[in-house]
Amino acid sequence: MILLLAVIAAWTNTAKQVVLATPVELRGARVVMNCRDGGEREYPLSIFPTNEQRRIKASLGVRELPAALAELRTLFAFELKRATERHAGGAMSDEDFAAKSVKVNLAWQKALSDAKLPPDEIAYWKGRLK
Repeated sequence: MILLLAVIAAWTNTAKQVVLATPVELRGARVVMNCRDGGEREYPLSIFPTNEQRRIKASLGVRELPAALAELRTLFAFELKRATERHAGGAMSDEDFAAKSVKVNLAWQKALSDAKLPPDEIAYWKGRLK
């Protein structure tokens, strides 16, 4: 029998309370943690200060974009969503929708390249406009 031990870490929330747990999964704006009592609990990320949120995300392998790229990502995602809605509603042709999608994705790839991110970071964020 192989015994696996989970690493329990200390996470301090904004009320200065310490949560002893292992982050397991990020579900939108909530984090699922295995607590030292063996129970699984879900916490809103917003109860943790920004630096702790970064630590939690890093422990789960979630990467963060620099602020300027995060703003561009939001803008490009909005453009794609709007084009998708217009296309679904018949206000945009298949050709125009395809052209818009290509244009937005190329602009996103250029922004990533211009930001001088490492190649693995560019590869990670390349198709993540949603």
